[in-house]
Amino acid sequence: MEFPKLDDPWRYEGLYAFDFGEWMSVGYTADEVSALLGSKEHGGGTAYRIYRVDGEGRVELKGVTDGELEGEELILFLGYDGNIAEADFGVLQAAAGETPLRCAVVVELLDMSERGWGLCLRYSRCEDFKVSRWLLDQGFAGGSEVVSAGEALRLRLSPEVRLVRCEQLALVMQVASRSTDEVLATVKRTVQR
Repeated sequence: MEFPKLDDPWRYEGLYAFDFGEWMSVGYTADEVSALLGSKEHGGGTAYRIYRVDGEGRVELKGVTDGELEGEELILFLGYDGNIAEADFGVLQAAAGETPLRCAVVVELLDMSERGWGLCLRYSRCEDFKVSRWLLDQGFAGGSEVVSAGEALRLRLSPEVRLVRCEQLALVMQVASRSTDEVLATVKRTVQR
């Protein structure tokens, strides 16, 4: 696999590369990669997320499967009292206002009955690394316990949990996905955007 030369590699961080076997193309969105993996002609290809670009423009790739591109992920911060949970809700909003996310994230303030209060972040599964990295960059370490994936979903859907407040955090404009027909018509282009 030969990775295409990119004039401005940093703008591709978070997008995808697709190895067609004889060539590779760069600059796909998650939806576009799903279309390629679901197509008869290119379903055997390999998709990579452009995970990070270092200061010298070197690109780090992470292989992804079609299943990783679909569904929702949750991070649940537990063990709050009401006032601190409300304050951290505001901290996340302010942080997103200062440093907007590069993907859609919904934050929920939850009354978890006997478990106290919690904050839940919901986002597309394929954006997990962006959200985790953003939280680390912000220095956010909410609650006394953090759970994710299946356990977070089980707790979030518990009948005694009450949604108190819900908002989408500020985000930078995302790259719009093209139609499946357009994606399939341009697969020979090594740089898609």
